[in-house]
Amino acid sequence: MVVLDQTGAQRLVDNIMNRLPTAVSNAPDGVTTTAAGTAAKIVGINNFISRRIGTRILVEFPLGNTAATPTLNVNATGAGQIWFRGAVAGGATHIPPGHITDLMWDGTRWQLLNSATGLGLWTGTVTTAVGTAAKVLTITGFAAANRVVGQLVEGFFTVGNSSTAATLNVTATGAAGIRFNNSVPVLVAIRAMYHCYFVWDGTFWQLLNPANVDPNGPAFDGDALIM
Repeated sequence: MVVLDQTGAQRLVDNIMNRLPTAVSNAPDGVTTTAAGTAAKIVGINNFISRRIGTRILVEFPLGNTAATPTLNVNATGAGQIWFRGAVAGGATHIPPGHITDLMWDGTRWQLLNSATGLGLWTGTVTTAVGTAAKVLTITGFAAANRVVGQLVEGFFTVGNSSTAATLNVTATGAAGIRFNNSVPVLVAIRAMYHCYFVWDGTFWQLLNPANVDPNGPAFDGDALIM
């Protein structure tokens, strides 16, 4: 029998959670009561101390949003714009009243993972051999015009990665290096059967949720949904 300490048990739970489908229903971490037409949304979340790349939260908007350029400020950590599919998630269609948003911090902005428009994330599968550096992510409908700064894509890696110089080519839009926080990620950052989120920074595909890092970690110790 294997006995796990608290850290080991949490890592096991995190790994299992990451293998679940991306559309996960859960109670919100916080509720914002900012008026729909006010762009600067604020929310309080227990135990949230700082934003880290890949931090993921669920925030309920009982009043929705109608502002053209909404931002979210969590526990006075600073306002970050809310984006979806490479653009600001403005207007009334993305976040209607009562919507529980699934948000991920990419280092600059809050990426909305579950817009109410009915449009899903740009998502696809990577089946490139584990040792091959040139990874190919195929996403139906994704084109060169979609590879804009701030664009988020999700790739399901069936066999992981063991290359120290991995690149990502999303639907023939050109290969670019994979980075985490502007550095080459360690090999265990992309495991087999793992959902990876990447954001385009103009030069690299920045990995937001490496498998070896808990983005919520000690900076968010209690209520976050860890994926």
